Order: sequence, then structure tokens, then C-alpha cells
Amino acid sequence: MQIKLVKWLLASCMFIVLQTKGQNKVVLEQIQSYSNILPNATYWRLNANSADKIVESLDNGIFKELRLESVKGFEPEYIALRSANQLGKILVNWKNTASIPYHAYLEVYEMEPSLAYRNNLLEIPDNKKDSIHSIWFITCTILDHQKSVFIKKTALMSLIPTSSIGMGYGTIFTLSSNKNIYTAIAKATSQLSTSNSDYTYVETHAPALYAIDNYSMPFLHMAPRIPLDTNKQFIGYTYIHKQALLRLPTANMQKIDLKLKPNNDALSNLITLVKAKPGWRSSELYNVIQPLRDVKNNIDYTIETFMSFNPNASYEQEPKSLIQFVDDSLNKIYLDTVLVGNFAVKENITLKDRWINPNVLYNGYDSTDKIEIGTLYKSIAVVAEKQIQGTFKNRPFTLNITNGGQHKTVWMQDKMILFMQGDKAPTQMVIAENSVTEEFLNFILLFSFSEIFQTPTNN
Repeated sequence: MQIKLVKWLLASCMFIVLQTKGQNKVVLEQIQSYSNILPNATYWRLNANSADKIVESLDNGIFKELRLESVKGFEPEYIALRSANQLGKILVNWKNTASIPYHAYLEVYEMEPSLAYRNNLLEIPDNKKDSIHSIWFITCTILDHQKSVFIKKTALMSLIPTSSIGMGYGTIFTLSSNKNIYTAIAKATSQLSTSNSDYTYVETHAPALYAIDNYSMPFLHMAPRIPLDTNKQFIGYTYIHKQALLRLPTANMQKIDLKLKPNNDALSNLITLVKAKPGWRSSELYNVIQPLRDVKNNIDYTIETFMSFNPNASYEQEPKSLIQFVDDSLNKIYLDTVLVGNFAVKENITLKDRWINPNVLYNGYDSTDKIEIGTLYKSIAVVAEKQIQGTFKNRPFTLNITNGGQHKTVWMQDKMILFMQGDKAPTQMVIAENSVTEEFLNFILLFSFSEIFQTPTNN
């Protein structure tokens, strides 16, 4: 506490001296940057083009407050550090600027949040820590002509990615677009002040980036997102001036006693299938009825299937859902009481020729802003947690559920016609094929978000 008070008094005295003498000259000698989160990436490597607003924040901020006039004509040295052991080391070389009385250095480091927490630099409530994905240390050090520290101030900036209407795979990295990051750093730099303590905290929100698989990208690029309203236990949307109103009633499950010997051959075969699994005595078998309702068009669909609870699923050689479809031949789709389709379900299917490149990300609004972050991570294969192949009124379709249930894509004849986003309920969609009928669109929306495909997994 006494040390901080002494520093504050010294800075105050120097500030008074500067005011009495009028403006002094300062030269920005160096800007060095680093990230211990993605040290091989490019987005944090500042240069003259990316740092112009940051330099302007120094000129209009702490330099102006100290009545220091920035000397132009001397380009600062931009240093991208290679390792963490170089942090905090300022290289003093005033060969061309020795006559200038004050020399400024700016350090911009992206760090794991735990580093700030461990060193008690921030007091953040525990319930808020999960939302902070990176902390930026932004330090301005000004040396006098004797190479002594005249003033040193640090801004700790938390970067919190915010959700947007982005479609794709939310990046695990702490990234927004380069432009957003540089703007945020400039904002934090402007908060450096002699009136603040040695460490100033700034919270910044920026739209998150998304990775998109190679096949979906051409359809999502600049495509209009159709938002879906699910606030009132209905699914509503507007498309080509037509309004839709859909409802997903709760599925009904009727438990079947595995000890019975039914006269029905199909049911008897189901019980035999369940009993063929190890530990079947802990298993349960259900007849499941899922109603689907197209409210506006007064159409009712019904999905009928049989599902079993398998408590040993996580221990099997190829782990699957705890609740599984038992016999694909009994998965039926009805329009009122008329059979109009059927479907089969597979799990954990690697989709051919589809992959995600984590080194290339896109902005969250319309996927038009492409950001190559400079890393060399391997491409990731797209795996469908569930792949449903079915027919509806003699038209075959494939529904792939990926990204932990967040993405549903519908295919017909090897062509994607619909991309839907949302887990338990849809949030938005892109129609990739305008010829899709209103009837099929409404049906497949209801079908894709049915409770029967939202079963718990062994994760």
C-alpha cells in the first residue's frame, strides 16, 4: 500500500512539473505483442495498419493527459514475441531518438484468464468467469531521458465473445474478427490514465466467429437467415410472404413388459432383440408416439416407433445413445391415420467428403467476412450423431444431426436443401433449395426437432 502511494505521489509530482513546463516530446519506440493461447496465429501480431487506432488512443489518452506531444516521423518497432519468457522485456535502443526526452513502449499480450486469477490481478465473480475466454494485458511504459520509469500503467481487458445470428461451429478459441479485436484493444488503451491504479479493468464484448464445414459454406455465404420464433411453445416463421405456425406436442411413451409373451409376432421379435443384449434385465422397451401439428394448415402427423433404454450402452464396443431405436422396419410416419413414410436411424456416422477447417473462420452475421487466423490445425471430419434416412410421400430424404445436436441438415438426392440451427427447438434456418414445398418444409422442421431425436447420450 505504501509503495503504491509513493508511486502515485511521484507520478503526480511529475505531472505537475510537465504542466508547468508546457508540452514535452515523447516518441513511441516499440509495440510488442504475444498470445499464449494461440502463439502461432496471426491475429495478435500488430503492425502499422492494425495498430493505427491503438496509437491514436495513446496520443489522445495518456500522452495528452501528461501533456506529452507524440513525435511523428519515427515508426515504432513492431515485435511479435515467440515465447512467454520474452514477456515484459523492453529492448532500449535510442540511436535515432536520444534527443527526445520521453520514450514510450506498449505491450499487448493475450493470456489465459487463469493467469490473471492466479496472480490476484482481477476479482471476478465465479459465475462470470466461464464467459471470459481471454484476458489482454495492455501496458504502457514511459521512460525519461535517464532510462528510468516515469510512469507505467496496465489495462486488463477481458474479451467476452457474444452470440449472434452466426451459423456454423462456434470456435473453441477466444477470437472475434481482427477488426473487432483491434478496436477493443484501442478502447482499453484509451483507459490508461494517471488517475487510475496500476491496473485498470476493462470488459469488452465482441461477436464470436464460426467455423463452417466445406460443403455447407457455399449455401450459407450471404444467404438470408430465416429466424424462427419459439417463445410461445409454437414454432413460427415467415418465408416468401407466407406465415407458418407449427407445434410439437410432447411424445407419449408406453412401457412394454419384457417378461410378457405377446401374441403379436412383431412385438415378440422386439422383445427378443432387447433380450439378446447383455444385461437385458436392466433394459426397458417403449412404444413411442410423437404427434406433430401444422397448426396453420390444420395438418396432423404422427411418428410411431419403438425405443429401448440400454444402461450398458456406454460400455459397448461402439458406444451409442442410452435410448436407441430397436427395429427400423417399425419406424412409421402417418398423416392422420394414413401411412406416408418411414425412416431408419444410424448413429456416429462420419460424413463423406465433409470437414471443418479450424484455421479459417467466418463472422457471425452473414458469413461474408472470412478470417484466416494463421494456425495449422488439422481439418476435422464432420460426424453425424444421428443420421436419419427416410421417405415422405415416396420422396427419399436424409437428415443429418451434427455439432452436438445444434445443426440439422436435410438432403435430397445428394443435395442439401435445408440447414437448421438449434438444439431442442429451431432458432434459424437457411433454405438452400427454393423448390422445397411448404408441406415438406413444415413436416421436416417438426420431424427434425421431435423429442425422439433428443434422447440423452452417454456423454
